[in-house]
Amino acid sequence: MFYRRILLVSFFLGLGVLICGKGVGQKKERVSLDSPSCSDVLQIFSWSRNNHGFTQSSLNDPEFAKRVAVLFSEKLDPNYVLFLESEVQALSKTVSKRWSALVQKKDCGVFKNWFNQTLTAAKKRLDSQIVSKSKSVRKASPAKYPSFASDPQELALRQKAFLESVPYDAREILFPEELEPQTVLAKSMLGALDPYSTYFSESEFSDFYEELSGKSAGVGITVEKSPIGLEITEVIAQSPADLAGIKSGDEILEVDGKSLAQLSFRQSAQLLKGDDATELKLTIESKNERAVKTLKRTTRVFEDKKVATVQIKKAGDKQIALVSVPSFYGRSGLGSEDKSERSSAEDLKNQIESLQEEDKLDVLILDLRGNPGGYLEEAITMAGFFLGPKEVVGIKDREELRTLKADWTTSPIYKGPLIVWVDEETASAGEVLAAALKDHQRALLVGSPTTFGKGSVQKLIRLNDPFLNLKLEKNTGVIKLTTSAFFSPMGHSPANGGVKTHISLADKSTKSVGHESKPQALKTRDLEPLMDSSQLREINEKESEFQNLVARIQRRESGKDKAEITQVFEIADQVLELKAF
Repeated sequence: MFYRRILLVSFFLGLGVLICGKGVGQKKERVSLDSPSCSDVLQIFSWSRNNHGFTQSSLNDPEFAKRVAVLFSEKLDPNYVLFLESEVQALSKTVSKRWSALVQKKDCGVFKNWFNQTLTAAKKRLDSQIVSKSKSVRKASPAKYPSFASDPQELALRQKAFLESVPYDAREILFPEELEPQTVLAKSMLGALDPYSTYFSESEFSDFYEELSGKSAGVGITVEKSPIGLEITEVIAQSPADLAGIKSGDEILEVDGKSLAQLSFRQSAQLLKGDDATELKLTIESKNERAVKTLKRTTRVFEDKKVATVQIKKAGDKQIALVSVPSFYGRSGLGSEDKSERSSAEDLKNQIESLQEEDKLDVLILDLRGNPGGYLEEAITMAGFFLGPKEVVGIKDREELRTLKADWTTSPIYKGPLIVWVDEETASAGEVLAAALKDHQRALLVGSPTTFGKGSVQKLIRLNDPFLNLKLEKNTGVIKLTTSAFFSPMGHSPANGGVKTHISLADKSTKSVGHESKPQALKTRDLEPLMDSSQLREINEKESEFQNLVARIQRRESGKDKAEITQVFEIADQVLELKAF
């Protein structure tokens, strides 16, 4: 049985969130059906501030107003290629002067005016930089800048470099049409509470939740916007597109007879989405030849994003299996009971049981590299597969500390040697699982010296939940709000330096997804151990034995120039030879 709704929604521990999305680049009047009003934004913030797990920022704090102004600019221009530093400073100064009036009169005009005027100026500057360019001139990814450009000359150089490194939909990337100033303001005010809190419009959350739930279906292609439609940049092997003979470099001109030439990237890509087993017709141009191909969508093309057995090594009668857990997706969010949604914990359980049925499983390597997090419930359940009903994580908010155990009343499903492979991108729920297995001395942690170091818990909260009793003009959207911090069974917060590994491998993980910017952790003090005295005695008695194992493996470790995966399997061999665990 999985953990279900806790008060309002499930806990969510993850890093990346959709900030702005992609949209239409054409200039036209638009009316958003789900954008909150200024009054809504202030009420959303007021409720969020009162229920935030750490800060109680006041609306009347002038420093808070400045943070909101800067965040408003950064969320509109995360690449720092549109606005000048002077323009952002002007917004910050104006907001500081008018903030009290904004709050009292519920008038967000200062943001609306800056949004419209400054974006118009930015579009003109960008248009002056845009020149005709062929696909062959596109360079590597654009440079990352730490702040806004100080003068027009510097900004022009940034824009030139950016345009040389992005696909044809540069305007779409930089000027998403569906953005509304109130939506950006809601994101900015929540972001001023902490780096992980934010607001989703209904359309944004639909995209976000589809990925998190594991329900995505497609035909197995990645695409970029082109002048005539969508250019196919990658075709997944054995996918419907691959089996239909579609190649990288082909152009999609129409989807189900609808031309893509005048549509945005978002609109075009949306036409490719659909339910599993449904059909779509693609008009494909390949080497100046056109053909209509009928394909059937499938969720199976996204298996690379799901729990899977990646590699099995057999040595005599011994077997070592490497199982990847790329994220903690699941059906735990917002009370969903849709059985078509995938569960990472169930997928892992099935993988382990399948391996044990096929042959004896002597060592299991759990690969959490690049895992950005997901549903806490999934991580807790996974921990139970190896620990049984023991303490997994402590959740502390303003009022109390709760210790959560795995909802797993039977004995563990796997009791053999366990190695957990992490890197500097293993975060959030991934750190919960790794720390719990480490603290209980149930697993040997290898990889980067430490994990990401997040340490905070978010909840996904629907604004139309009657429990909130919010009287909003447009009762739509979802808040992702930091409500508490989490601690390992020994009382350590990953925010205080991440989860340390037992054995650091030589090379940086090639699987690391490389987060562009690491938000500042919400620092918190470590706690006393969450386990009872008998468990602590048992762990202390095994401590020297476990440390001795680590030391013996490190002494025998060789081949630092070898690939990490080779090193991990060599460690697994040594664990077997030393008869550990």
